[in-house]
Amino acid sequence: MSDVRIRRAEGLADIHACVDLQREVWKFTEPEHIAAPPLLILGNRYGGCVLLAESSDGKAIGFSYALLCSEPDRSLFWWSHMTAVAPAHQGKSVGFQLKLAQRKEALSEGIDRICWTFDPLQALNAHFNIRKLGTRVLRYEANIYGQSSSPLHHGMPTDRLLVEWNLESPAVVNRLGGAAPSIRRVLDGMARITAPGGPNSHAFSLEEKSLVLEIPTDINTIRQTDPESARNWQRTLEQVFNRCFRSGYDIIDFLRIEEPRPQALYVLERQID
Repeated sequence: MSDVRIRRAEGLADIHACVDLQREVWKFTEPEHIAAPPLLILGNRYGGCVLLAESSDGKAIGFSYALLCSEPDRSLFWWSHMTAVAPAHQGKSVGFQLKLAQRKEALSEGIDRICWTFDPLQALNAHFNIRKLGTRVLRYEANIYGQSSSPLHHGMPTDRLLVEWNLESPAVVNRLGGAAPSIRRVLDGMARITAPGGPNSHAFSLEEKSLVLEIPTDINTIRQTDPESARNWQRTLEQVFNRCFRSGYDIIDFLRIEEPRPQALYVLERQID
């Protein structure tokens, strides 16, 4: 969307617009789950960044909120706590533009790494974070945020994948330039962990160099119509990812395929020293 303007938040009106967007997007029912104005103000002022996306008529349609953090070795990074786009503007590249602007702001502040989490069962988010942005998955975090009051989470544990975005790495630069690797031609030869009908046995081999983990293309519908199946999917992913990570596998890509049937696929590869 060329008519979207993204800028740094300024003043209380912008901050309150970000709070309103949180309510609109996640529909939180408990105030403690909202990033309150003081946190947004201080994060924006002291080392972090709050970005606001506006439509051509000046209406706030999205925002991102990042905090300045440090590792035990005192290296600095940003934690991107929230990125939200108003429902009417989702699927129109606003989120991608927000992340590009966030990357630019971080680099201008001397920050070369941004971390955040996403729900591994959300195929669209996985595709966006891994395939489009080129983030690297660090680990699986079970119920990292505790119970959420957002109806979008359907009362499920907040299991997440923790990712890092190495802003100037060749992998990220290539992905942002549209140079994602093409591995579709070899998918048929890779071992698959899950079956189209849902979670299956966890007794899969870890001797293969590459594995494909298939997840639902639309977990939200499953959460609404069959909560127990959704919980089974979540438990399966926790076990599969943790076992794979312990065995030296990394997530190297995420693919969405329409033919011969819709598929959402994590591609994992075992790293050999």
